[in-house]
Amino acid sequence: MNVHTETISVGVIGSGGMGARHAENLSRTVSGARVGGVMDLDRPRAEKLAANCGSDVMVFDDEQTLIQHDGIDAIVITTPDETHAELVMQCLQSEKPVFCEKPLATTVENARKIVDAEVELGKRVVQVGFMRRYDPQHLDVKNTIESGQIGQPVLFKGTHRNAGALPGTSSESILVNSAVHDLDAARWMVSQEIEQV
Repeated sequence: MNVHTETISVGVIGSGGMGARHAENLSRTVSGARVGGVMDLDRPRAEKLAANCGSDVMVFDDEQTLIQHDGIDAIVITTPDETHAELVMQCLQSEKPVFCEKPLATTVENARKIVDAEVELGKRVVQVGFMRRYDPQHLDVKNTIESGQIGQPVLFKGTHRNAGALPGTSSESILVNSAVHDLDAARWMVSQEIEQV
């Protein structure tokens, strides 16, 4: 990352629904960051998103060029699930901080390779899209639990509501992309690992 500038230039890989949301947030609500580049296999969609984020946003034809570009300080990955592990590994090889939408990988083996590569790098540069840990209401609950005011938790109940699912959405997709928030929140809230499902 270029530590001499006040604004971090972020490259967004994937300009669909989640990619557009992240790019718009970076452009409009995150201080100290801007969208520096966009890449999507659907180039016209990438061009449209880039134009929405500013006149100086670069559009890339491939992920590797975006990741390695000197003008990009950090990466956001919002591509299809099966591409995440390879793209995160490319970011690690380029020593670029990366925010990856869930899942980090589609196999335990690939997730372990990412963790091992980050450990070998010697610094934390990978973040996965678990936003509940940063939500003020979730933080209030976590702080209340940790203060001991309500005693030891004995039950965690997570509820996840989406207004609807896209046609063809599989049960696996709902588990990996939605219910996983509740699994992460349960581990985080009670500071314990899940022992049985």
